Amino acid sequence: MQINPNSPLRPVPTVGNSPWAPVKPSGEQGTVDFKATEALEKALERTPDVRPEKVEKARQDIGQVDYPPRETIQRISQLLALNWDITNQ
Repeated sequence: MQINPNSPLRPVPTVGNSPWAPVKPSGEQGTVDFKATEALEKALERTPDVRPEKVEKARQDIGQVDYPPRETIQRISQLLALNWDITNQ
């Protein structure tokens, strides 16, 4: 791929001169299908607030000396160091 740094630039069109036509909504306006939303709400209602198997797994992990893994701690510390804002102290 070759890039020509001396290529002529076209002017940026203003908002009024946009070559794109506005998107016209299809179907009837004012009607919305909430079937998927209703199905999601029903599924959430059936989901228990506490999952005993996850609680037990968390208890086992907490009891381990090497949890979380060293690699996870290193990655989190790297992310923290990259996003450290020294001016906000």
